[in-house]
Amino acid sequence: MEKELTVEQVEEFHNFLSSGEQPEGMQVGRPPKVGKKVAFTIIWYLQEHLRIIPDNFEMCDRCLRIYDSWGEGIYLEGRKRINHVCGNCITNADDKLFDKENN
Repeated sequence: MEKELTVEQVEEFHNFLSSGEQPEGMQVGRPPKVGKKVAFTIIWYLQEHLRIIPDNFEMCDRCLRIYDSWGEGIYLEGRKRINHVCGNCITNADDKLFDKENN
């Protein structure tokens, strides 16, 4: 049932959920504004439970950007706060990002 989606489409949906930003040509009377983390929890549910969105899209725990994990980023095991990290944050990371005790 999964549909092929681009990272831009998932970002657009995330922005719609988190800030109420509506795509061109779409008009919703009272758009949702649930915040970035809650918006990604909705996306995660659509990925893992309903299989509507492919599960390669992640949200960076550091900058909260949506990214395609098949093309960039890493998952750091055993962390409390920072697990998914996008390519931009890896490139600009200091050593503390990889220090398990700080994350």
